[in-house]
Amino acid sequence: MLGTEHADDPHVYRQAGELLALLHAQDVVTDDDYERRENEKSLAWLGRPHRIAAHTVRRLRAEITGWPTPSASVVPTHGDWQPRNWLVHDGVVSVIDFGRAAMRPAFTDLNRLADLQGRWHRDAIIRAMRKIATTMAAVLLASGCTGGSVGTSTSVPSDGTPEAVVTDAPTPGWRLAALPELAGPTSVLWDVVSVDATHAWAVGSEAYSPAEPNDTGTPLILQWDGTNWARAALPAISWRGRLDLVAADSARNVWAVGSTAAATPEDQVTHVLHYDGSAWREVPFARGDGENHALITGLTVLGGHAWLVGNDRNDVIIEQWDGRSWRSHQPPAECRTGGTSFGGMPNFCTLTAIKAFGPDDVWAAGNGAWKGFTGPLLFHWNGTGWRTVQVGINEDESSFEALAGPSSSELWAVGDGGLAVRGSGGSFELHRYTQGGALPDVVTDLAGQPWLIDNSPAPSASLVTYGSGTWAGVPAPQPSDATGMSLHGLASIPDSPLMFAVGAADLPTTPRYLTAVVLEYAPAPSTESRH
Repeated sequence: MLGTEHADDPHVYRQAGELLALLHAQDVVTDDDYERRENEKSLAWLGRPHRIAAHTVRRLRAEITGWPTPSASVVPTHGDWQPRNWLVHDGVVSVIDFGRAAMRPAFTDLNRLADLQGRWHRDAIIRAMRKIATTMAAVLLASGCTGGSVGTSTSVPSDGTPEAVVTDAPTPGWRLAALPELAGPTSVLWDVVSVDATHAWAVGSEAYSPAEPNDTGTPLILQWDGTNWARAALPAISWRGRLDLVAADSARNVWAVGSTAAATPEDQVTHVLHYDGSAWREVPFARGDGENHALITGLTVLGGHAWLVGNDRNDVIIEQWDGRSWRSHQPPAECRTGGTSFGGMPNFCTLTAIKAFGPDDVWAAGNGAWKGFTGPLLFHWNGTGWRTVQVGINEDESSFEALAGPSSSELWAVGDGGLAVRGSGGSFELHRYTQGGALPDVVTDLAGQPWLIDNSPAPSASLVTYGSGTWAGVPAPQPSDATGMSLHGLASIPDSPLMFAVGAADLPTTPRYLTAVVLEYAPAPSTESRH
């Protein structure tokens, strides 16, 4: 009816109000969690690119985190109730487009009438609001469906005309993302990967209870579509456990690795899942059949091939999926058992992370020990064999835990005790983060700069980047009711400044429960003109 003679017809708005009231009167239920979810959505929206001034964002965040979360009465709502979805034929109003229909408080169907395309007259808008609100009031009061008070307020000048406010763009920063409801009492995310601006995945577990310490809950995969995080549908699996690793090179080639619940790592059974763009399925993995003691700690994907690394007791695991089956790789000679390292101990290597840049250019990270050497190590595959690559650190029992970089000529490896090494053109420089303990993950951003996770014993988490010859960290935001937080995984988006971090926040409960968290790094919006 936009642009027609009905646009300013009060009878149209009266009919629309009556129709809406009838829709709302179909049912009413109590939702104990609605307000909390809406508060989290508001915080998530503030975490995305916008033009709200930084000081206003801070005030809004403080306001939102203090909003109460009472039970809400929810009714069937349209979700996009405005004149563009009203049809008028022979003076009778009908409604289209129920694509956003859901159970919400009744007042939410009035929100979109507050901004009805700039070409509408202000007095027509006011009449629309009055007619619908007046007609709804009697029905809602009769049904008891008033839904409580709204947690926001709007300030309008005395002349009734909204003011247009020009604000500065916000500075880049990390913000909490809104997540779907997860099964409790505890949920955790361990790793995250993204392939483009509309595809990312985070893996972990949910439905874990501290009353069952050997049970890590049920596997969990969340998928991001560029706007929202949603639960991914998993195949029918008969095991309980968690997913620890995820890697991908396209939206149709995503791999995840996890294990069943067990009292010790040696008793865990490894499971591998693959997503082809339409569904997840489990991929048989011989070294996870329960007869081995495989502990998989690294995963990378490139060109239809997946690589896994880890250890089976003292043996190194390097497995490559070639599109049809798994192929075992022989580790470097220094890592093979049977040799003798310092003190008469057998040679050993530990592989904790892996990153593929090409079929004949794959790097792994960890540590090793043999006669004359003990310390953190890199490992390189050239298409025919693996070799160890020392980074200039010896007689040091630390280990690399994570590996990242835009190319094999620009690598960052991080690990225990704030260990951070940059590899460039075949040489390596130590850039130790002196304030850090174990650094569980690293990524490089659009500019090629590294970002680290620093988890303190508090527990609290910081996100740290390197620039101008020094490390600089910012505290990671955490849920308002959290008593602490730890982060486990990072991901950057190719050709985009956006990044993700995942982990879990501590809740003020006894026993302690955790809730999964995702952080999004939102850059300042572009200043380029949009047409």
